[in-house]
Amino acid sequence: MRPGHLPAVLSLCAMLAGCAREMQPQDFATAKPALDPLAFFSGHIVSSGMVETASGAPDEAFTTDMTGTRLPDGGLSLKQDFSFADGTRSTRVWTYRQTGDHSFEGTAADVSGPARGEAYGNLFHETYTLELDPGNALKNVAMEQWMYLEDDGTMVNRVTIRKLSLTVAMITEYFRKTP
Repeated sequence: MRPGHLPAVLSLCAMLAGCAREMQPQDFATAKPALDPLAFFSGHIVSSGMVETASGAPDEAFTTDMTGTRLPDGGLSLKQDFSFADGTRSTRVWTYRQTGDHSFEGTAADVSGPARGEAYGNLFHETYTLELDPGNALKNVAMEQWMYLEDDGTMVNRVTIRKLSLTVAMITEYFRKTP
């Protein structure tokens, strides 16, 4: 390639990248098995996962033990007990409500504003702002979760954690309902 062609090639690449459409929850409308997030997270659920650096390197393993209880209004209270490989433990209690045919909202003490989710087909997509240091807005991170229900009942969760629109970490997690 001639050196004078480089700007044209870069412009073409930028134009093609701009044409790429981001994945949307509605793209999964016909995917099976159908996922009802409130039903899936009712009862006892366990998970295991890995926090990864922005480059994808494993950073820290964790497990969760969760109990979801249906509320009289049809919502869900979900208690998550986290255990990290370094011995750290924490708890988060969510309250979820369905707000439309496909839409959900959740609240938790360390979440700024409501978490907003959409369920289509076998997918639950959720976004929220996590307060790593409650009360300190500079410590907040944006969380984006893509949860996929598989035929065997396992749910795969891919989480992207961003700060100032830059990916700072990712999480891969597997949920399983238990008797």
